[in-house]
Amino acid sequence: MLGIIIADWDEIKLSNLKQKIKLQKIKINGFWFLLLNIHNKKIPLCISGIGKTNAAAATATMINNYKITKIFNIGLCGVNKSMIKNFCPIIAKSVEYFDVNLTNFGYKKNQIPREKSRILIKKKYIKKISSLLDINDEKPIIGSIVSGDTFVTRKNVNFFFNIKNKVVGIDMESMAIAQICQKNNIDFFSLKFVSDSILNEKQNLIYNKSLKKMRKKITNFLIRLFS
Repeated sequence: MLGIIIADWDEIKLSNLKQKIKLQKIKINGFWFLLLNIHNKKIPLCISGIGKTNAAAATATMINNYKITKIFNIGLCGVNKSMIKNFCPIIAKSVEYFDVNLTNFGYKKNQIPREKSRILIKKKYIKKISSLLDINDEKPIIGSIVSGDTFVTRKNVNFFFNIKNKVVGIDMESMAIAQICQKNNIDFFSLKFVSDSILNEKQNLIYNKSLKKMRKKITNFLIRLFS
Protein backbone atom coordinates (compact mmCIF):
# COMPACT_ATOMS: atom_id res chain seq x y z
CA MET A 1 0.00 0.00 0.00
CA LEU A 2 1.09 3.54 -0.76
CA GLY A 3 1.32 6.14 2.00
CA ILE A 4 1.64 9.88 1.36
CA ILE A 5 3.24 12.48 3.61
CA ILE A 6 2.84 16.25 3.27
CA ALA A 7 4.47 18.61 5.75
CA ASP A 8 1.78 21.22 6.25
CA TRP A 9 -1.88 22.00 5.60
CA ASP A 10 -0.70 25.08 3.65
CA GLU A 11 0.71 22.73 0.99
CA ILE A 12 -2.59 21.18 -0.04
CA LYS A 13 -5.93 22.59 -1.21
CA LEU A 14 -8.26 20.31 0.70
CA SER A 15 -11.47 21.60 -0.85
CA ASN A 16 -10.23 20.73 -4.35
CA LEU A 17 -9.10 17.29 -3.25
CA LYS A 18 -12.51 16.58 -1.71
CA GLN A 19 -14.19 17.40 -5.02
CA LYS A 20 -12.34 14.54 -6.73
CA ILE A 21 -11.64 11.98 -3.99
CA LYS A 22 -13.79 10.85 -1.10
CA LEU A 23 -11.85 11.05 2.12
CA GLN A 24 -12.08 10.65 5.87
CA LYS A 25 -10.18 12.83 8.32
CA ILE A 26 -8.85 11.15 11.48
CA LYS A 27 -6.18 11.79 14.11
CA ILE A 28 -3.61 9.21 15.25
CA ASN A 29 -0.93 9.90 17.87
CA GLY A 30 -1.37 13.64 17.38
CA PHE A 31 -1.07 13.49 13.57
CA TRP A 32 -3.89 14.24 11.13
CA PHE A 33 -4.53 11.62 8.47
CA LEU A 34 -6.70 11.88 5.39
CA LEU A 35 -7.87 8.43 4.33
CA LEU A 36 -8.36 8.69 0.57
CA ASN A 37 -10.96 6.30 -0.84
CA ILE A 38 -9.24 4.94 -3.96
CA HIS A 39 -10.84 1.91 -5.69
CA ASN A 40 -12.43 0.84 -2.39
CA LYS A 41 -9.09 1.06 -0.58
CA LYS A 42 -8.22 3.69 2.01
CA ILE A 43 -4.87 5.30 1.15
CA PRO A 44 -3.40 7.23 4.12
CA LEU A 45 -2.18 10.77 3.60
CA CYS A 46 -0.53 12.24 6.69
CA ILE A 47 0.04 15.91 7.50
CA SER A 48 3.32 15.47 9.38
CA GLY A 49 4.04 18.98 10.56
CA ILE A 50 7.23 20.83 9.69
CA GLY A 51 10.69 19.60 10.63
CA LYS A 52 12.70 16.40 10.87
CA THR A 53 11.31 15.19 14.20
CA ASN A 54 7.70 15.63 13.10
CA ALA A 55 8.45 13.94 9.78
CA ALA A 56 10.13 10.92 11.37
CA ALA A 57 7.41 10.48 14.01
CA ALA A 58 4.63 10.80 11.42
CA THR A 59 6.33 8.20 9.22
CA ALA A 60 6.63 5.77 12.12
CA THR A 61 2.97 6.35 13.01
CA MET A 62 1.90 5.65 9.44
CA ILE A 63 3.97 2.46 9.23
CA ASN A 64 2.70 1.20 12.58
CA ASN A 65 -0.97 1.74 11.68
CA TYR A 66 -1.14 0.79 8.00
CA LYS A 67 0.31 -1.93 5.80
CA ILE A 68 2.59 0.43 3.93
CA THR A 69 5.04 -0.78 1.28
CA LYS A 70 6.09 2.62 -0.09
CA ILE A 71 5.87 6.25 1.00
CA PHE A 72 5.60 9.29 -1.27
CA ASN A 73 6.57 12.71 0.08
CA ILE A 74 5.24 15.69 -1.86
CA GLY A 75 5.43 19.37 -1.04
CA LEU A 76 7.54 22.51 -1.34
CA CYS A 77 11.25 23.21 -1.32
CA GLY A 78 13.69 26.04 -1.67
CA VAL A 79 16.59 25.98 -4.15
CA ASN A 80 20.14 27.26 -4.14
CA LYS A 81 20.40 28.45 -7.74
CA SER A 82 18.78 31.68 -8.94
CA MET A 83 18.27 30.32 -12.48
CA ILE A 84 15.78 27.71 -11.23
CA LYS A 85 12.32 29.21 -11.54
CA ASN A 86 9.57 29.14 -8.95
CA PHE A 87 7.08 26.26 -9.36
CA CYS A 88 9.69 24.09 -11.11
CA PRO A 89 9.26 20.42 -10.08
CA ILE A 90 12.24 18.71 -8.45
CA ILE A 91 12.19 14.91 -8.42
CA ALA A 92 14.50 13.48 -5.78
CA LYS A 93 17.20 11.12 -7.02
CA SER A 94 18.73 11.08 -3.55
CA VAL A 95 18.12 12.58 -0.11
CA GLU A 96 20.48 13.59 2.69
CA TYR A 97 20.78 15.94 5.66
CA PHE A 98 22.47 19.34 5.52
CA ASP A 99 22.77 20.32 9.20
CA VAL A 100 24.31 17.26 10.88
CA ASN A 101 27.93 17.40 12.02
CA LEU A 102 29.54 14.53 13.93
CA THR A 103 32.86 14.73 12.13
CA ASN A 104 34.68 14.91 15.49
CA PHE A 105 33.74 11.26 15.93
CA GLY A 106 34.97 10.18 12.52
CA TYR A 107 31.70 10.34 10.61
CA LYS A 108 31.11 12.07 7.29
CA LYS A 109 29.50 15.49 7.27
CA ASN A 110 25.72 15.11 7.54
CA GLN A 111 25.96 11.45 8.55
CA ILE A 112 24.00 10.15 11.53
CA PRO A 113 26.18 7.57 13.38
CA ARG A 114 25.94 4.12 11.80
CA GLU A 115 23.42 5.36 9.21
CA LYS A 116 23.86 6.07 5.52
CA SER A 117 24.77 9.66 4.73
CA ARG A 118 22.69 9.52 1.53
CA ILE A 119 19.69 7.46 0.44
CA LEU A 120 19.13 6.83 -3.27
CA ILE A 121 15.68 6.75 -4.87
CA LYS A 122 14.78 3.84 -7.15
CA LYS A 123 14.64 4.80 -10.83
CA LYS A 124 11.17 3.31 -11.32
CA TYR A 125 9.70 5.95 -8.99
CA ILE A 126 11.55 8.78 -10.73
CA LYS A 127 10.06 7.62 -14.05
CA LYS A 128 6.60 7.31 -12.51
CA ILE A 129 6.64 10.85 -11.16
CA SER A 130 7.98 12.22 -14.45
CA SER A 131 5.14 10.60 -16.37
CA LEU A 132 2.50 12.19 -14.14
CA LEU A 133 3.72 15.78 -14.20
CA ASP A 134 1.60 18.37 -15.96
CA ILE A 135 2.90 18.95 -19.48
CA ASN A 136 2.60 22.69 -18.80
CA ASP A 137 5.09 22.54 -15.93
CA GLU A 138 8.73 23.50 -16.25
CA LYS A 139 10.97 20.61 -17.24
CA PRO A 140 11.61 18.75 -13.96
CA ILE A 141 15.00 18.74 -12.31
CA ILE A 142 16.10 15.32 -11.12
CA GLY A 143 18.50 15.99 -8.27
CA SER A 144 19.33 15.85 -4.60
CA ILE A 145 16.98 16.95 -1.84
CA VAL A 146 18.66 17.99 1.41
CA SER A 147 16.83 18.27 4.73
CA GLY A 148 17.47 20.12 7.97
CA ASP A 149 15.85 22.07 10.76
CA THR A 150 17.35 25.40 9.70
CA PHE A 151 15.61 27.82 7.37
CA VAL A 152 18.34 28.50 4.84
CA THR A 153 18.90 32.02 3.51
CA ARG A 154 21.66 33.79 1.61
CA LYS A 155 23.07 34.85 5.01
CA ASN A 156 23.67 31.34 6.38
CA VAL A 157 24.04 29.14 3.27
CA ASN A 158 27.85 29.08 3.53
CA PHE A 159 27.58 27.03 6.73
CA PHE A 160 26.16 24.07 4.79
CA PHE A 161 28.70 22.58 2.39
CA ASN A 162 26.33 20.26 0.52
CA ILE A 163 23.98 23.15 -0.25
CA LYS A 164 26.72 25.50 -1.36
CA ASN A 165 28.47 23.14 -3.76
CA LYS A 166 25.73 21.61 -5.91
CA VAL A 167 22.20 22.17 -7.20
CA VAL A 168 19.77 20.94 -4.59
CA GLY A 169 16.24 21.26 -3.32
CA ILE A 170 16.11 22.26 0.33
CA ASP A 171 13.39 21.12 2.73
CA MET A 172 12.91 20.09 6.36
CA GLU A 173 11.48 16.57 6.07
CA SER A 174 12.56 14.30 3.18
CA MET A 175 15.66 12.63 4.60
CA ALA A 176 14.02 12.01 7.98
CA ILE A 177 11.13 10.23 6.26
CA ALA A 178 13.52 8.26 4.06
CA GLN A 179 15.62 7.19 7.04
CA ILE A 180 12.60 5.71 8.86
CA CYS A 181 11.46 4.05 5.63
CA GLN A 182 14.87 2.43 5.17
CA LYS A 183 14.83 1.01 8.70
CA ASN A 184 11.49 -0.60 7.89
CA ASN A 185 12.37 -1.85 4.37
CA ILE A 186 9.89 0.54 2.79
CA ASP A 187 10.52 2.35 -0.50
CA PHE A 188 10.66 6.14 -0.45
CA PHE A 189 10.27 8.68 -3.25
CA SER A 190 9.67 12.41 -3.36
CA LEU A 191 8.48 15.32 -5.51
CA LYS A 192 8.90 18.94 -4.50
CA PHE A 193 7.85 22.16 -6.23
CA VAL A 194 10.15 25.17 -5.90
CA SER A 195 8.63 27.84 -3.69
CA ASP A 196 11.62 30.18 -3.26
CA SER A 197 15.32 30.71 -3.88
CA ILE A 198 17.58 31.09 -0.86
CA LEU A 199 19.67 33.61 -2.84
CA ASN A 200 16.81 36.04 -3.43
CA GLU A 201 16.62 39.09 -1.14
CA LYS A 202 12.81 38.85 -1.25
CA GLN A 203 12.78 35.15 -0.36
CA ASN A 204 10.00 35.34 2.25
CA LEU A 205 7.79 37.54 0.07
CA ILE A 206 8.18 35.22 -2.90
CA TYR A 207 7.42 32.17 -0.75
CA ASN A 208 4.19 33.69 0.56
CA LYS A 209 3.10 34.72 -2.93
CA SER A 210 3.81 31.21 -4.21
CA LEU A 211 1.64 29.33 -1.73
CA LYS A 212 -1.71 29.61 -3.50
CA LYS A 213 -0.38 28.31 -6.82
CA MET A 214 1.72 25.67 -5.04
CA ARG A 215 -1.27 24.23 -3.21
CA LYS A 216 -3.07 23.85 -6.50
CA LYS A 217 -0.09 22.14 -8.18
CA ILE A 218 0.37 19.64 -5.34
CA THR A 219 -3.33 18.85 -5.15
CA ASN A 220 -3.62 18.41 -8.91
CA PHE A 221 -0.67 16.04 -8.91
CA LEU A 222 -2.28 13.91 -6.21
CA ILE A 223 -5.48 13.75 -8.22
CA ARG A 224 -3.51 12.62 -11.30
CA LEU A 225 -1.68 10.05 -9.20
CA PHE A 226 -4.95 8.25 -8.52
CA SER A 227 -6.80 8.90 -11.79
